[in-house]
Amino acid sequence: MFLEFAKSMQSRKVMSTIEGYFLKYGKTFQSNSWGTKVINTMDPRIIQTVLALEFDKFGVEPTRKKALNPIMQDGIFVSDGSKWVHSRASVKQIFSGVRNSSVVTMERHVERLLSWIPRDGSTVDLQPLLKRLVSDVPVLAMQELIIL
Repeated sequence: MFLEFAKSMQSRKVMSTIEGYFLKYGKTFQSNSWGTKVINTMDPRIIQTVLALEFDKFGVEPTRKKALNPIMQDGIFVSDGSKWVHSRASVKQIFSGVRNSSVVTMERHVERLLSWIPRDGSTVDLQPLLKRLVSDVPVLAMQELIIL
């Protein structure tokens, strides 16, 4: 799996490779990343449990901080503890909304984020785009819930 993933990064086919893993192993599976057990899931109920209901039982900072800090700083996807609680307060509506479909509605917003990235191979600073996404999504997701 590690070698296949490394090759997919070189060929820019990471998302299709990840999709293939979920098709092969199911909605939730365990893998090994450099000696660390990783649980991979696309199940909205599990994501909601980890991010909203039992967040104090899970931690990501030791494995993500060094790699993602330049892009996401001390945000919800990088931090644990009080930093995480502060970040979570900003996007709470998404993860504890009335419906699990709130997570699914993010797809459109992520697609919009991807459309902001130049396709000409030029260098792009993702940090402002990711901050824009995180600040836009709670409001937009709540609007969608009201419409539903």
